[in-house]
Amino acid sequence: LITTKVKDNVPVGTLIENIASADCDNIKGEKPSDKADVTVGGSSLDISKTRTSSPVAAVGDTIIWKISITNNSIREKTVKVSDVLSNGKNAVVMYQGIPVPNDGEITVAAGQTVTLDASYVVQKGDVGTELYNTVTVTDPDEPDDPKKDTDEGTEIAGPERTVTIKYVSDKGEKLQEDAVITKNETGDPFKGA
Repeated sequence: LITTKVKDNVPVGTLIENIASADCDNIKGEKPSDKADVTVGGSSLDISKTRTSSPVAAVGDTIIWKISITNNSIREKTVKVSDVLSNGKNAVVMYQGIPVPNDGEITVAAGQTVTLDASYVVQKGDVGTELYNTVTVTDPDEPDDPKKDTDEGTEIAGPERTVTIKYVSDKGEKLQEDAVITKNETGDPFKGA
């Protein structure tokens, strides 16, 4: 049994030729030798997603994410990208300023990382929820092992309406502190002093 360690920087999919031979004085004829090729294993793709906008958004705000796809293999890969929100809608994904359709394809050179921009404009129906965004990247060489990453979520708040009650006498004198009452668009009851 011979054990060897492959350096960390050897790309996934690299073919390593392994030849073993032995010398022995007692064997008649040819010296024994054997060859075995070994392919470096591991994940050929790494993905990550990061929200770059505020953790709280309101109707009309744009939530923005950065998606990184790294090709750890020794050959170019064309992968499918899907970016779906927890409300069932798709984020708008752009690569170098060009829209990528849902399940659209992106080509990543061997050993390279590409960065995609994703965005979503918050709709009225999203108010009162927390939106999560899951990107899925599928390698055609490994269709049963798609890579996924979900962001930390964005709270969707509604705009607040404020009512201020001023307590004054007929002569305009302040009788007590003003009361400020707010209500948000989600229908939560008025709150305030």
